[in-house]
Parts: sequence; structure tokens; C-alpha cells
Amino acid sequence: MGEGDTIFVSIVSFRDQETLPTIISIFQKARYPERIVVGLVLQIEMWNQSQEDEKEEEIGESMSNSILNQISNPDQLPSSFITQFQDLVANGQIRTIFMDWREAKGPLYARCICLDLIKVLLFIFASFKNYN
Repeated sequence: MGEGDTIFVSIVSFRDQETLPTIISIFQKARYPERIVVGLVLQIEMWNQSQEDEKEEEIGESMSNSILNQISNPDQLPSSFITQFQDLVANGQIRTIFMDWREAKGPLYARCICLDLIKVLLFIFASFKNYN
């Protein structure tokens, strides 16, 4: 791997409370965390229609409590995990596509959607299981 190469980690999450700890673990264990970009397809409980317009603004600035509660168990996480996750989103190291879980069409479909999050990257790692 050459200096400055980027690794794209593809994660598809279906209502999984281990998503946030898995993502933080990836960055904590990486020798060069600045080279990692996570493509994340979150299949979660989506907002109601009145909140839909606010969704993009809310995600751009910080992850809402509703989302964080669906991808982690906040009572069992240090608050630093949430802050670190929000910073990674803000820095563009976590790229996210949101999908209502009731409209999910399976992991392969979600993985294909996740590929839309790749820009110009050299290495890709895809897993169908969360690893901490």
C-alpha cells in the first residue's frame, strides 16, 4: 500500500446496535486512521415526513440522538465514542446513506448502494458481520 492510499470500508447495518462500536473500533485499531473512509448504509427507523426536510441539515452538523440510539447502546458507550463518530462524519471519513428498514431489500442490494459512496479510492474492505 502506497503512502496516502485510502481504504474504503463498506458497512451495511440493519437496525444493529453494534454499528457505532464497530466503526469506532476500525479507526482505533488502524495504523493510519486518516486513510480510512467508511461507507455506511443505515437501514433504520426513518423520520416522519415533517422531519424529512430537516434531515440533511441535522446529519451534516451532528448525528441526532434518534440515529445514535439505533446504531449503538448509549448507556454502554463512553461519550467520547459519540463525539469521535460525529467528528468522523464532519471530516468526511464516514459517508452515510439512510434507508428505512421496512424498505430494505437485503444485504447485497444495500452493499451495491454503498458503492455509490466510493469516490476515488484504491482499496476496499467489505464485511457482512460486525467486528470489534
